[in-house]
Amino acid sequence: MQTTRTALFLAAALFSLNAAAEDTLSIDSTREVAYTCNFLSLNDNKEHPIHITAMYGIKDNQVILAQLKIGKDITPGLFRDDFPVMNRFVSIDPEVKTMAWTTMPATAEEITEVNGGKLSVESKAGGQHDIMLDNCKLNRAATAKLNKK
Repeated sequence: MQTTRTALFLAAALFSLNAAAEDTLSIDSTREVAYTCNFLSLNDNKEHPIHITAMYGIKDNQVILAQLKIGKDITPGLFRDDFPVMNRFVSIDPEVKTMAWTTMPATAEEITEVNGGKLSVESKAGGQHDIMLDNCKLNRAATAKLNKK
């Protein structure tokens, strides 16, 4: 059920992008991955574990799109850029503060087997990014459940 809901949110993000794009973006498949990340609480200035999921859009065996679900919140679509060191996904919606999500380098076949990295959000337009989630580790058991067919 959760996979279906996340896929629907991913599809909605793609639909929104398609409505505004001249070229149509399409994906061949999706993969969902569960992570446990560190979240720095502003209340007590301590790191706390938080469980998130990421839905990845796959095209021609390349991961081209990511969308994160953090509690009940869902990020806008984050699009893969050409950063050579890691898989990096960046939001492109001018109405929303820029977000960036990273994972270790991985193909579509490997994305369910590697750790994530960080989620950062632009502090102000054109400004530095604040790290919201850090040290995101793959949760193999939860990932396997998400991708069961």
